[in-house]
Amino acid sequence: MEINKIEKKKIRQNLNIIDAILYKLQNKLSYKEIEKQTGITKSTIHGKIQDIVAFFDPEKIKRYEDKKGDMLSGAEMMILAKMMDGAKLKKASVNNLAYALQNVNNINRLHRGQATAILDSLDSVIDRVERKLRKAIDVTPEAQEAQDNNAGM
Repeated sequence: MEINKIEKKKIRQNLNIIDAILYKLQNKLSYKEIEKQTGITKSTIHGKIQDIVAFFDPEKIKRYEDKKGDMLSGAEMMILAKMMDGAKLKKASVNNLAYALQNVNNINRLHRGQATAILDSLDSVIDRVERKLRKAIDVTPEAQEAQDNNAGM
């Protein structure tokens, strides 16, 4: 199956747009300089890549990261408020709201460096396994501590 001329032109233009994005983000070229490199007019380049380039603005990213935890907490608060609003409950399922709250809460906890329920469960499993192993080899926590102290000398 042969690619026709129109399809080839679209592919070439899409590759040039990708190049334009890289020139803008990595090389910090102006739209005029990118026009020279790609052969696409600066207005076309600007129109096609301005939204993408905006996502990589370091100042915007920093401002977002600085407020991310607060935004997630706000989202949690809004979801929780909806869960308690009788009129809203008639329109949305409680399970959907609870699921949304759980996910936003987990994202928020991870963002703030706090454990999620999964990590708490993992810690619990590790503690149980450790106790079973100590019991299996008949080492009490006190005996293990004494052994560790002797090894350090």
